[in-house]
Amino acid sequence: MKYTGMPAGMWKIFRKSFRKALVTDLGYDSENASEIMKKACSRYKEIIEKLPEFEKEDRFKTNILSCAMFVSVLLSVYRRPTLQEATDYYEHAMTTKATKWFCKRAGKTKFSEKDIEAQKKTEALRAGDRNPYSWNMEYLPYEDGSGYEARFTTCGICVLMREYGFGDLIPAMCHLDYTMSEMGGASEFVREYTLAGGGPYCDCGYKKKKDGEGEKQVKKRKRSFSDNFGNPQGLLGRMMLTTMDKEHLPMAEWSFTQFEFPAQGNVLDIGCGGGYNIKRMLQKLPKGKIVGLDISEESVRKAKKVNKDELGKRVKILKGSVDKMPFKDERLDLVTAFETVFFWPDVESNISEVYRIVKPGGQFVVINNYGDPKIDWEKKVPCMKRHTAEEIGLYMGNAGFRGIRISKKDNLFCVVGVR
Repeated sequence: MKYTGMPAGMWKIFRKSFRKALVTDLGYDSENASEIMKKACSRYKEIIEKLPEFEKEDRFKTNILSCAMFVSVLLSVYRRPTLQEATDYYEHAMTTKATKWFCKRAGKTKFSEKDIEAQKKTEALRAGDRNPYSWNMEYLPYEDGSGYEARFTTCGICVLMREYGFGDLIPAMCHLDYTMSEMGGASEFVREYTLAGGGPYCDCGYKKKKDGEGEKQVKKRKRSFSDNFGNPQGLLGRMMLTTMDKEHLPMAEWSFTQFEFPAQGNVLDIGCGGGYNIKRMLQKLPKGKIVGLDISEESVRKAKKVNKDELGKRVKILKGSVDKMPFKDERLDLVTAFETVFFWPDVESNISEVYRIVKPGGQFVVINNYGDPKIDWEKKVPCMKRHTAEEIGLYMGNAGFRGIRISKKDNLFCVVGVR
């Protein structure tokens, strides 16, 4: 693909917003942001040169160009962003005056004969058959006349993001579909599956908005997205659970060197999420049994699937809260809490509840990533309340744990207490 024309125009339109979001969302100073964008510009041109030309009728060229911009920045930043950071960054980088104008303009003709005709032409084109960086789509009108679904069976964004090693951050781009639908003002965006999340297809559903529902729906969607970090729900929750596995792997590997696993006995993993750490701990406990506890139904479902070979044998997954856990006193040899205490409703009293169920001589281990101290995480994720390793250690001591040990590596910390 030639850089001149639309690719160069896209860079000119969005370069300032992409630079600004480096400061506001990823915490870089202005000088570093400018340096990153300078490097990203060169990388963007290299990516464009490797892409094939899109057919004239293919309306997804702008989508792959925005993806190329995102990838070029990800290749140029000094540290890899988390999924939440990448989601915020991409949304704000793409939400310019030009984008808002385009979305409002498209919203005025949403569900019109012209819009439906365009959907049918895209379905018939099947550009993805000839271009791996384009899309194949089916147009599926709702039977009740409330809108339609655009069902994608191939996705150019998925191909390009994975090609450069950012498959785990694809959901950050998927999230923009909700934002653009809201800016258009004519439809409520709904989705059940994504190809990035392992679904059979990626569905983009557009339901006609009822009068007066717009603002209420915007607030509801944003609130539920941030809440997914403490209680994963729905599609975004499912994608988040899958992504967290990769993000938490280095933490798990390091933390396993910071405490001793019992040769046998009973282990509880509080806030087990998708159950990946349970699967890893099984290898450390050849004769032990593990129970996973999580408040999220999505997490429970995922954890059962991940550990299906040992489910009902050495693994049990339960839905429940750390407030009042379904275990008798002094029953557990080891209790772990990976990346979860920041979401506990009352950490000090919850740690006392953990103390109740740990056997004398048993361990309680808290592992967390404190995150970049320059970022106001509580503001970004309202359901989060950060605590330092020293605070966790103090709470453990107050509950009755002894021999408190704190170890740290970069932003990671591990606190171990013995009953």
